[in-house]
Amino acid sequence: NGTGGNPGGGTGTDNGTGGNPGGETGTDNGKVIESTTNQVVHQKAEVLTKNISSVLIKEAVDTVESYQGLMSLYEMYYGIDLRTKDVGPKLEEGSLDAIATDQSLYYVLNKQSLIDLISNLVSSSITTEVKQDMTGLKQK
Repeated sequence: NGTGGNPGGGTGTDNGTGGNPGGETGTDNGKVIESTTNQVVHQKAEVLTKNISSVLIKEAVDTVESYQGLMSLYEMYYGIDLRTKDVGPKLEEGSLDAIATDQSLYYVLNKQSLIDLISNLVSSSITTEVKQDMTGLKQK
């Protein structure tokens, strides 16, 4: 009929120009077609990667490297060695800021006042210069 399928519904044959808009059963080139939800589902199985073990190893290495980088940042900021066994009990007692060392960035930025920091740096610099001058005078 040239209009595509079987527009009146019912059973019929498709002339190759469309589907079966009536929703009833029909034939399409010898195959029985039944429309129930007006959805077409197509599934295809395909290999995603040929060498899955190397991909998994690379992902594991990337994950471990990320944790190692994070661990070194914690060590630098809080001044504690996270690889030691005594860190676990210390963390159970308190937080990271409670076990931060006096030489850590956390201590310098959060606990120590800026005035104390500058005065300590200046006084240590002056003390070092005076000691060098005194040593030079003693040698003469």
